Amino acid sequence: MSNPRRTPQQERGERRVAQLLEAAASVMAEVGYEAATMTAIAERAGASIGTLYQYFPDRDAVVGALQMQYVEEFAAQWESLKGRGAKLSLRQLADLIVDTIVEYIGRRPAYLPVMTTPSTSMRNQGARNRLREHIAALFRERRPELTREDALRIANVTVQTMKGMKPLFHEASEKEKAAIVCEFKMLLFGYLSVRLKA
Repeated sequence: MSNPRRTPQQERGERRVAQLLEAAASVMAEVGYEAATMTAIAERAGASIGTLYQYFPDRDAVVGALQMQYVEEFAAQWESLKGRGAKLSLRQLADLIVDTIVEYIGRRPAYLPVMTTPSTSMRNQGARNRLREHIAALFRERRPELTREDALRIANVTVQTMKGMKPLFHEASEKEKAAIVCEFKMLLFGYLSVRLKA
């Protein structure tokens, strides 16, 4: 795994890293991981290639930083849904889960290319665990008698199911994306209807 060469110590350095990551996300959203080069990222950021290498030794380090950012943001988004599990029907809950994922992907077009990369960069395991905890909490709101262990297992299956949507969604036309979303909503609703029934 490649780590950033330099950790920004000042606000200016933090802003520069944020600009470099925003440029990297823009390039990867347009051309994908394989075609994204360090030169293209530096050019998009309006920075010299040397500046980019000061913070990131290679493309995998850039991808690793984006992965950590996205996982943290995504987990925070689920935190905002706390308390809604008990108020929704199972169909609404399934729709909410899928819609939350689709909405985030819409805001972060580089999410799919970055998160489906063959890069060996380590993702933030703590943030991934928090994501599952948030989804499990929604399920326990819906069905309080669920044990924490059962809720986490259902959350894990849900996350893995939604991971299956990512490559299909990424490669689809806009019209097909809408159809794929409907299919996964039906799939998740069917599963949750069995696992979360009263």
